Amino acid sequence: MQTDDVDVLDTSFLIREVRTLNPRPPVSLRMEDSLDAALSILKQNNIGCVVITDADGKLRGIFTERDVMLKVIHNEVNMRQSIAGLMTADPECVKVDAQIVEVLQMMSAGGYRHMPIIDANGIASGIVSVKDIVDYITKVLTPG
Repeated sequence: MQTDDVDVLDTSFLIREVRTLNPRPPVSLRMEDSLDAALSILKQNNIGCVVITDADGKLRGIFTERDVMLKVIHNEVNMRQSIAGLMTADPECVKVDAQIVEVLQMMSAGGYRHMPIIDANGIASGIVSVKDIVDYITKVLTPG
């Protein structure tokens, strides 16, 4: 195949800010909330993660479906124990002005499906998922 036959894909949309994705507000729990509460919230809201915050609302962790798979299933875990010991502490996060390509790189390198978005004070203000990005790319690249 000659390079003349290949259309060059315009990827300039990937340098847009993550705010372009209209990230949804995160569902959050406090560190002292129980595993049972976290699982109920994941199921009720049909979501893959909750952010864990301290009393001031600052991001302290994230509890994801992967945490359930690796830390809960097939382990003797008390459903009333606090989520603090099961969450992923101090997760990587971005600000709303980060480029979409930066978020993709971080997610790919870290194997993440969800990326918390924080404001200048470290308060969780949004969450973006791989699905959000794929849906956006599909929308941008679909003709018409």
